[in-house]
Amino acid sequence: MSTSSDATTPDAATPDDRAPVGGAPSSPRSSLRIPGKVVVILMVLLGLSATAGIFGYWELRTGPFRELTEAIGRQLPGSLPKVEGGRHRGGPPMLRIAVRVAFEPNAETAETQAVVNQIVRLAQQHADLSQFEEFQLHLFQLAPERRAKQASFVYPMAEVVTGVPFPDVPDALPAAEASRT
Repeated sequence: MSTSSDATTPDAATPDDRAPVGGAPSSPRSSLRIPGKVVVILMVLLGLSATAGIFGYWELRTGPFRELTEAIGRQLPGSLPKVEGGRHRGGPPMLRIAVRVAFEPNAETAETQAVVNQIVRLAQQHADLSQFEEFQLHLFQLAPERRAKQASFVYPMAEVVTGVPFPDVPDALPAAEASRT
């Protein structure tokens, strides 16, 4: 049996051989430590900046239509109006309004036509319609345990600016129908 001084055994490895690949230190004492107070402050700053970003985005997106949204909400309590404007997928600039109603929306009924006329008149009074080419109005009814029912109306803005879609329908809803909306 011959012993060689060149033979290496696992016990004979040098400390440099045991270092992880990439030269990262293996000792937890030499790793980066951030004090707890700094972590809490950074988390609060992240929360504040996210809140400010969401607020700014929402203000820019809905601010121009807030007056119209509030007017629809006053005229149709419980309608939860949502008003948006802009281009969708490269299409024409449009004003889109979605409103919840208590009745089943159907383009053939006088009740639906009266609500459409009412919303068009509010848009004429409370929005700058000159910047849009298309007017979209979506009426929907949410009934428990059933699918939502919807009626959509799309008009060229030139027609909306000059009048209402259903001129033969009375302006005001009958008292019984108005209380349901």
